[in-house]
Amino acid sequence: MASQHPTIGAALAAASLLALAGCSSSPKQVASVAAPTFPTVQQQEEVKAEPPPPALAEAGSARDVWMLRSALNVAALGCQRSGDRNIGPRYNAMLKQHDTLFTQAYVAETARYRTAHGARWQTVQDREATQLYNRYASHPDLARYCAEADTISADALRVTTEDFARFAAAALPRLEAPAFVPKPAPVVAAAAAAKQPVARKKA
Repeated sequence: MASQHPTIGAALAAASLLALAGCSSSPKQVASVAAPTFPTVQQQEEVKAEPPPPALAEAGSARDVWMLRSALNVAALGCQRSGDRNIGPRYNAMLKQHDTLFTQAYVAETARYRTAHGARWQTVQDREATQLYNRYASHPDLARYCAEADTISADALRVTTEDFARFAAAALPRLEAPAFVPKPAPVVAAAAAAKQPVARKKA
């Protein structure tokens, strides 16, 4: 029996070595995940507003052009009742002749409202456009307004696009003054004259 112990001991030793070898085997490799990459954010360059076209270079030119368009639009619709039926065809011809200028004026006006009113620009622009149309449509002296609009609509077809903004600036007061510039009442004028000192004759 004593001769079997070395064999058993050797077997146990061999088994222990195999077990240790199994425990010391390298673990299974886990697939590595690459770190997420983020796109490089480039700083955007400041967008510069395009300079106005030469025909609208002067301050307020775009507004004058668009206001005259609105005034003649009202006249084209409202003055037919007073017999001025030529304004409508002339107005349409003016839109066609100066189409690019009116588009540029609208773009410039929209940019002005965006800058001045931010997110509310569309509401403000629509409200002021309605007020402008109502202002011209409620002209107290329609016959005079239509007569001026008739002349202006004819002159607008003879003006070059380059000169149209200056033409509009000069034409607008002719349409607005009779309606919106109050005239002094005769009684007030007489009272003012009565307050003037009267020069006395020397003896």
